[in-house]
Parts: sequence; C-alpha cells; structure tokens
Amino acid sequence: MKTTIKLLIIIMLIAISSTTLLSRGKTRVERKKEEALKTLQENSSELSILAGVDPLSNDSLQIIQTEETLGDEGEDLEELANENDVVVDIDKLNMLWIAYLSEDEEAEYSDNGIKKDEFMEDIVDWLGTPYRFGGTTKRGVDCSSFMQHLYKNSLNVEMPRTANMQFSVGQEIERDDLQFGDLVFFKTRRYAPITHVGVYLGDDLFAHASSRNGVTIASLNSSYYSRTYRGAKRLTNKDIMALEIPNTDNASVGNTSDEFGSR
Repeated sequence: MKTTIKLLIIIMLIAISSTTLLSRGKTRVERKKEEALKTLQENSSELSILAGVDPLSNDSLQIIQTEETLGDEGEDLEELANENDVVVDIDKLNMLWIAYLSEDEEAEYSDNGIKKDEFMEDIVDWLGTPYRFGGTTKRGVDCSSFMQHLYKNSLNVEMPRTANMQFSVGQEIERDDLQFGDLVFFKTRRYAPITHVGVYLGDDLFAHASSRNGVTIASLNSSYYSRTYRGAKRLTNKDIMALEIPNTDNASVGNTSDEFGSR
C-alpha cells in the first residue's frame, strides 16, 4: 500500500513538473509575441486592428536578450542592441493601414498579388516564434525560412532557402519605392554579401525572424538596420511563374507543423 502511494506521489510530481516546464516554455513564446505585437500597437492603430489588438500609447518595449546559435545567417547580438532604437510615429502608420483597408478592392492586394490582410494575419500568427538557425517550424525558425513560409502561403511559390539566394530573385527596388510585401535584405555578418532578410510592411517597418527577439517587427530607420541594409527585391509575375509550386494532391501549402523548404 505504501509503495503504491509512493508511486502515485512520484507520478503526480512528474506530471506537475512537466506541466510547469511546458507552461514556462509557452510563457516565453507568448511574451515574445506580446513584445512584437506591442511594436504594432505603439506604432500603428490600423496594423493593430488588423492583428486583433488595441493600439497603445508610445511606451518603450522591453528588450529580452537571448543567446542563439546564428550559423550562416543571422545578426550580431551585440550590435542588435540598437535594433529598436527608433520609435515609429503611430499616426503615420494609422494613415498607412487606412489605405490598406480602403474600399478600393485593388488596394487590398500588392502589385504582385499578395492579399495584404491575410499576409498580415499570417505574420501576426508567427510573432514570438523563437529564432533557430535552420529552423522551419513554429518551434524555431530562421529569417529565410520565415520568408519561404510567407510567400508559399500568399503566392504559392517556393523561395530559395537562404537569404543570399533569395536576393538573387526578383526585381531590384529602390528604398524610396518600397511597397508592402517587398523583401528587404541586410549584410549583418562578414562572410557573405547578404545574411538577413525580412518583408516590408510600410512606413519603414518590416517583419523578420530576429536572432535576438524571434519573429518580430523592426524599423529600417534603426541604427542597426539602416547601417546593414543592402537592398530590396520584388517578385515579378515572371518570378512567380518560375517559382510556382505545382498543384498536386500531395502539395501542402501553409503547413506550419512540418518543415517547409529544403537546405
């Protein structure tokens, strides 16, 4: 009898311990997602509404330092201290998202066919996902794989696997001509021409998988990203046709539980 009671106690302790660990892991992801959402809330009421959250006042975001293995892509963690040193004017983004949600049906899409509200919802769904070099799922994702997912879901195309390879496709776009859905590229490490990629949202904001904060929103005007910025690309209809994924019974677009893309 005593042995049975002891076993039950041990089982209960293991269950409680496992639940606690899972809770802590979930809390960390949720905290990162909340921080990314705050960037939208503090800088754009329209983007906030689209994300299903209320706009906030201009309070500073708390930055959480994390240790990550960067591999061949990613950013310098020490230099990332300047990642969020720019506070974007909320009124500017209010005007921006009003335009996205206008009654003109054509305004709901980018020039190359990205449906803006669905694309933004997809980004919000990934906010807070931890950064992991080589990662392709919500357990951990790197910058280029995150772009692969977004473009696969929105345009049914298979983007190249690395940021440097993604820079080889699309039409080059001047910074002054950036539009929603354009890819923005950075040189954040010494060993390659392009080592980081994100997607432009408007008013100098872009979404990306940050080595420090996971999937989040940042400003091109920050000290770090303005210095490391190397250009932008927009997929043309020709690019989309070349990269289009064939429609087969086994094709799975938008699968976030399994790996997408290939090394």
